[in-house]
Amino acid sequence: MKKIQSLKNVGILVLLSVLLGCSHSSKNNQTETVSEHDENGTLVMCFASKGEFYPLERTTEGLHGITELAHKYGIPVTYYIKPFTAEKYKDDLKKWHEENGDEIGWFSENVNIKDAPEELRQLQDIVSWQAIRSTGNIKYGPEWIKMYLKNGIESVWGRCYEQTYTDDITDRGCPFGFYYANPACFKVPNTEKGGLITVPWLSNDLNLIFRTAQQSTFTFDVNDPQDIGVATPEDDSFWVAEINEYKKQTKYNKVVPLVILQELEEFALSEPGFEERRKSAYAILENLFKVLQKEGIKVVTVSEAVDMYKAAYPEKTPPTYGLYDNIGNIPIIRNNTSLELTDKKFDTGKGPSYNGYYATNREDRTWYYYHPEGKPFYETGKLFTYYDVNGLLIFEENNPNPIRITPYTNLPENLFGEAILPEMSYWFDTDKFIPQASIDILESPDRLSVKIKASAENNIVFTGTYLPFGVML
Repeated sequence: MKKIQSLKNVGILVLLSVLLGCSHSSKNNQTETVSEHDENGTLVMCFASKGEFYPLERTTEGLHGITELAHKYGIPVTYYIKPFTAEKYKDDLKKWHEENGDEIGWFSENVNIKDAPEELRQLQDIVSWQAIRSTGNIKYGPEWIKMYLKNGIESVWGRCYEQTYTDDITDRGCPFGFYYANPACFKVPNTEKGGLITVPWLSNDLNLIFRTAQQSTFTFDVNDPQDIGVATPEDDSFWVAEINEYKKQTKYNKVVPLVILQELEEFALSEPGFEERRKSAYAILENLFKVLQKEGIKVVTVSEAVDMYKAAYPEKTPPTYGLYDNIGNIPIIRNNTSLELTDKKFDTGKGPSYNGYYATNREDRTWYYYHPEGKPFYETGKLFTYYDVNGLLIFEENNPNPIRITPYTNLPENLFGEAILPEMSYWFDTDKFIPQASIDILESPDRLSVKIKASAENNIVFTGTYLPFGVML
């Protein structure tokens, strides 16, 4: 971590991050600060679409439906598909690549790793007009990462920030944006240089996702906000607010990735029993595209977005910042009845538990969430989320100490499956292990002096020597 070089021109937000010693070992605790850049970074948007797992006739309708809508607004699509799909639609896919810049990615799930290189070769032989540089996979271990790198794959799409049970995916604790994946566990950044870039399945509202612990809600997968009723064909205020929040992040980061998702299956508009749902989703997605067009925001392929990220950060995952206002008071969100506050932690729930508790619980069409002070999610203020190679920290407004710490070092083995990364937070009754800093600030006309004292001890969550920690001023 970088040392503080200067406190000159510090913006309204300053994070001081440090590694706290949890043993009697000695180490020079280095710190770093963040403030607004002199020049804004770049918001990088890409649109991913997944195929497979359903009959080809549904793929046909979905593929052409998504393509027609996206290309209407000048948006290239990155399709994650298998060789048999690429073969059937080869002529269309080639035309769309040449005329609209579409990209083919390899959907590498549901194949034995021994057979995977051959499946990739088959796809590459069909898709002769471009190199296959990106793959889609939601669960993969170190042996897959080695195979990807050996065969020219540069990025893996499919990681689900904060998800704990939907589709049997548990990626809670991973970073929220792009990063270089650790070869031992894709859920955390690589501490060494280089490697695969991991791309999220989709982007979401970092504030509301943490406050509700419900990942499949406030996201850029049209069906998520559709299901909880915060996006409709008649109301695009959710999209407008979310795009605005992501634009703000360019004050603090060189590159701000934003991933939109729509599965091919969801555009099979005439499938019996789903006509109205999918017709509505089509209109909601078009609302998003209209907002992007109005804002003049360019959308690129996943590989182009990865190229931009690697150009900005060519060696390692940088310190990354997300300062999100609470958009929960937008009427369509504030008046929502799908989310319900409860006053107890979940001792039963969905997905894997941690320290005896679950992060989420859902019954039918009701998504339950918890807050230690009984606050509804729309009353909780701003949220600041930070990550680097050492860990993830989350802060709330008017509180200098983190309310969540997820360490990325000294991790148990085999966490790349359905397992929650070690976490200190109120969701799992482990917030009592978060160090509390004492802070003394002395200001003068030409100097700002900040003295911070904090200590950490070994506990049931983190048994390593150095704990990632920070304060927000």
